[in-house]
Amino acid sequence: MTASSNVVSRRAMLAGAGAAGVVAVGAVAATNHNGVDRISRGLKALLQTRQRPSSLATAEIEDWMAVAGSIFTAAGYRLHFAGVRALAERGERPEGLRHKPFIAVFDALGGHRLPGGLIYTISHPDYPSFDIFLDDAPTPRRPRRMTALFN
Repeated sequence: MTASSNVVSRRAMLAGAGAAGVVAVGAVAATNHNGVDRISRGLKALLQTRQRPSSLATAEIEDWMAVAGSIFTAAGYRLHFAGVRALAERGERPEGLRHKPFIAVFDALGGHRLPGGLIYTISHPDYPSFDIFLDDAPTPRRPRRMTALFN
């Protein structure tokens, strides 16, 4: 083995390690520090090409992920849909429930705060309105954060 082949081998190893690091950073970046799943534009576009549900009220987690970043309205307030948090599944799920339970995460916009623990009728520009139970889930970085459980 020559000295130049060792250099190339080390370079290849460093390049491979760098590529692995990029993949790892991408995987970590897929979930922000608040645990809200974010998806790349490509994956979001792929999700949007699948059959769209007629209502988000009964939609699966993948359908909700496809509308991440969009704006909903509730009681005259605007809510930014930050994303979803998948919940752990234990055992078989009863018939009639979604395939996977999840929490939808919203942030009230415009400096407003909606009271939590109430049922609101929410609207999205692409789907029919429906009732949703929103609860307060403020964090130091997101003081107007609200969540909704979908089982």
